[in-house]
Amino acid sequence: MLACLPAEKFNKDARDFAAQLQKHHGWILDQPVVQANSSPFEAYLTNRILSGRGDRWIDRLELNVASRACEVLGLRIAKGPDAALAGHSEPDWRKYGVLGYHLLKDGPAALSDCLAALAREDGADSRFFGRLFGPWIAWLKSRSLGDEFEPLRDVVRRHVFGNFSVRKGVLVLGVPSEGTASSNPQKSVSLTGFAKRNVSYSPKIRH
Repeated sequence: MLACLPAEKFNKDARDFAAQLQKHHGWILDQPVVQANSSPFEAYLTNRILSGRGDRWIDRLELNVASRACEVLGLRIAKGPDAALAGHSEPDWRKYGVLGYHLLKDGPAALSDCLAALAREDGADSRFFGRLFGPWIAWLKSRSLGDEFEPLRDVVRRHVFGNFSVRKGVLVLGVPSEGTASSNPQKSVSLTGFAKRNVSYSPKIRH
């Protein structure tokens, strides 16, 4: 089961994973052992920590990038474009992580397909990519994120430029649009039932 380390005063200090483990080693050992069934998402993170990177696209992302990307993408899928990035419980984040990992493990094409599917949801306002992708795009726009998040931004930018009409000069995750109107139809990949199946995963947690 994932657990949150004590918060750092500065974001840059929280990015050094090894330093965090050393700093809070005693605190980690003092935490009670919790029996829980690991989700595929948690199993992936554990394997990354113990065995290092694999050969897939998601493995080339930094561990903190891959972990948070799965959670935030899952949040958008489960809660919609108006979901806030804050105010969710740890069990909720674990569920969102399962959702996001199911897609991101299959690489950038799967991510782009997911973004296209979000535009096909009933009631979705697909005219404006920022409004459509909600917390996902808001997170990627954060100034606190470093260059290690660029592979994710690149996939999203390519999707936006290829599927949305964006005025010339408008910045999309830091890159200005050339103003070419999209003529590509959004690829329809249904997410119906997917969120329900995966969000239903609920690890057994004892307090």
